Amino acid sequence: MNYEVEFIRDIPCIYRMKLLSDIRDQMENNSSS
Repeated sequence: MNYEVEFIRDIPCIYRMKLLSDIRDQMENNSSS
């Protein structure tokens, strides 16, 4: 059970960058369409 918490604690930076890039892609798609 603990390994999930440690994993989540390890990835926030990478996850945030991926989330930001996904949002940016969605925004660009919305504005272009």
